[in-house]
Amino acid sequence: MPWILLDDAAGLIRFCIDNDRLSGAVNAVAPEIVSQAAFARAMAASFGRSVRLRVPRFALKLGMGEMSELLLEGQRVVPAAAIAAGYRFKAPSLREGLALLVQRH
Repeated sequence: MPWILLDDAAGLIRFCIDNDRLSGAVNAVAPEIVSQAAFARAMAASFGRSVRLRVPRFALKLGMGEMSELLLEGQRVVPAAAIAAGYRFKAPSLREGLALLVQRH
């Protein structure tokens, strides 16, 4: 599941504007790829909670149809152009991103 810290999204936009070496599409996602389940567990843990509710695959397919594949299978998107151009993420991993958010609140 692609994700990105808001600070990195804004920083990456600024980096792209200021960097003449970049052209074309730049994926605004964090380098670490996580599953929907791992994201939910990490998010819950950062609030001292556990994940209790699971939605069965058939229910997602019934309710969302073809769009359910985004939740069930995800997309493997990586920020290859940003990394190659030298962008340094404040939160390259989900653990680091959630720790920054918890620190702020």
